[in-house]
Amino acid sequence: MSDDLRDAKQKDDRNQAKYEDAGIAGLKEAEHAWLTYRDLQCKMAAQRYEGGTMAPLAYSNCLQTLIEHRIDDLKSVYEEDDSKLE
Repeated sequence: MSDDLRDAKQKDDRNQAKYEDAGIAGLKEAEHAWLTYRDLQCKMAAQRYEGGTMAPLAYSNCLQTLIEHRIDDLKSVYEEDDSKLE
């Protein structure tokens, strides 16, 4: 997205630059919301072990799982794969 924005600015394509800026802003907003979700979800996953030695492990495992899923989600949306459009 940053490359597309840079290209639009180099070509002085204001409409495309505006579109890319909006996309980047939207992604940042979504990521902020996802981070809040992630932290709350993992806090809840660890809560059942609160006070015990398993709580940090449950929190860590939850983080790993959610982050891996998020990476897959982002790749499926933002990586260019024109074969999916055919």
